[in-house]
Amino acid sequence: GYVCDTRNIAGSGASQITAVMEATEAVANDRDPMAIISDGGTREPGDIPKAIGAGADAVMIGSLFAGTDESPGEPVLIDGTLQNMVRGMASDSAFRDRQAMGDTTTDNERYVPEGRTIFTPYKGPVSKVISNLVGGLRSGMSYTGAHTIDEMKKRAKFQIIPSGTPEQRREMR
Repeated sequence: GYVCDTRNIAGSGASQITAVMEATEAVANDRDPMAIISDGGTREPGDIPKAIGAGADAVMIGSLFAGTDESPGEPVLIDGTLQNMVRGMASDSAFRDRQAMGDTTTDNERYVPEGRTIFTPYKGPVSKVISNLVGGLRSGMSYTGAHTIDEMKKRAKFQIIPSGTPEQRREMR
């Protein structure tokens, strides 16, 4: 997900678009293919139509819902702005909490965090976030001429953008 650093720490993993495309290709000839769920890197409404267009049947969302009324934790005031904490389960703070509960046998000296703890602005009700995400998906579908998710998967086209261009600077991880 957004707070995951595994690719940077362990040098293992692939971009989410690549993972979805490869998984879709792997099950393409199966009689009863399993559902492909895009899990990670969804930071903006436009990431959902990209994942669907790449072959995902569903998109898992975590960090985008952080900071909503329905998310866990209480907002805290930081520099005059209400913020909520978001952390990866492989983050140092999550590890310390598991350690305090006696829920891990990993030695402190050997643990290398593969997640971060960040703060995200308070967003209000989750319904506002969902409305924006649905709007992004509808808009993305309209640009491909798709009326259904299956049509979106068939009609979507991807273009490689040269490294160094503004569009390339923010990939869907």
